[in-house]
Amino acid sequence: MRKIAYAMLLTFGLLLSAVPVRARDAQMAKPAKKEKSDKPKKVKAAKPPKLKQHTVYLCGVCYSELDSTAYVTPIQKLDSVYLDGRANFLADRQMYSTQLLAYLEEYYAIKHAMPTVIFSKKAKRVVKRHARVLRRFRKDTSWRLHELEKDEFLFKPERWAAVTGE
Repeated sequence: MRKIAYAMLLTFGLLLSAVPVRARDAQMAKPAKKEKSDKPKKVKAAKPPKLKQHTVYLCGVCYSELDSTAYVTPIQKLDSVYLDGRANFLADRQMYSTQLLAYLEEYYAIKHAMPTVIFSKKAKRVVKRHARVLRRFRKDTSWRLHELEKDEFLFKPERWAAVTGE
C-alpha cells in the first residue's frame, strides 16, 4: 500500500523530491559560479554603411484605413540612387515614402495614411510585386483603388548624407 501511494505522489508531482531536506538545502546553498572576467566588455562602434549608386525601379503604395482607399503609383526608374552595398537596401527609404505621403496629403487631402515603397534593381521583381499589390486591392471589394498617372507623381532621388555624432 505504501509503495502504491508513493508511486502516485511521484506521478502526479505532489512529492517534491526523494532527496532529504537537509541535503537539498546544502545543494541550494552552494555559491554561484563566477564569470570568467568581471571587466566591462568594449563596445565596438557601428560601421557606417557602404553605399553604392545604382539604377533602381520603384513604385509606391499608400493606403488609408479610415476611408478604405489605396493609392498606387506606376513603376518608375530612378538613376543614381544609393543602396547599402551589403544588403542592397535603399538608403533613406523613409524619404521616398514621405514624398508620396506629402503629395497625397496636399492634392488628395488624405490623413493618417500608410505609405510604402517597393524597390529593386531588377525591373522584373518590381513588376511582379506591383501586380500582386494591384491584384490584392482589386480582389477585396471593400477597398477603393486609385492608380496615379505616370505624370501625376514622380519620385525625386534623395541625396544620402551620413550623420555623425560629434
